[in-house]
Amino acid sequence: MDFKRSIGMLVACVFSFTYVITPLYLISSVVLLAMYPTVNSLIFMAPIIISALIPVIQMPGIVKSTIFGYMKDYFDYEEHFEMSDDKLIELIDSYKKAGRSIIFTGLPHGIVSYGGLCAGAAADPRYNKLVTAAAGAVLATPILKHIVGVFGLIDASGKSLKKRLAKSGMEGSVVLYTGGIAELFKCSTEKEILFLKQRKGFIKLALREGADIVPLYFFGNTSVLTIPVSSLLETISRKLQVSLTIFWGRWGLP
Repeated sequence: MDFKRSIGMLVACVFSFTYVITPLYLISSVVLLAMYPTVNSLIFMAPIIISALIPVIQMPGIVKSTIFGYMKDYFDYEEHFEMSDDKLIELIDSYKKAGRSIIFTGLPHGIVSYGGLCAGAAADPRYNKLVTAAAGAVLATPILKHIVGVFGLIDASGKSLKKRLAKSGMEGSVVLYTGGIAELFKCSTEKEILFLKQRKGFIKLALREGADIVPLYFFGNTSVLTIPVSSLLETISRKLQVSLTIFWGRWGLP
């Protein structure tokens, strides 16, 4: 494995390990502080407190100019569009003048959307103002929100999306993973499954706000990581609006 692919693998692992380590760190910090309310316990918890107080810092430009881009080399990432970046940017600019916006639907969700992360790292700088909608739990979780938030995130709630789409052009457009948690639990290394037939909310939203829909399909998103099949975990996760499961990848690691 060459240098870029090795670095790309390490960068990719940062995201999956963050999803594993952050909840464990949060729980252990709270338990430690409850059992031993000392200065040392507060010091151990300091990163969580600091992260909770600092808003998400969006830095898509930095993502494109640093080692984040090496993820594309690790995954042998390729892009195929129906039109060039120049034509799409021109189209989006025309939408701005017309007061319209676009919902880019990301399919399938995957456990960690490495297709989406690679797309963000590979994107033309003119897309820097485009944001991705994420579960409120992700945006509220210290440390996790800052790791994934560098790409540019907003809350996936209906109120937040409506506010975003009220703007126009790039500033009013958003990437939305329509399958959500339900689709996440259908991940499989054998086949790709979309949870789409029951997802009519984003269509209604687009009609109400006068937004167009552009599909983005991330081939391979569901084959990078594996989760156990559990209808109970899926039910609990969907009710709490946060994914509660374990997952693994190459060599059984996150």
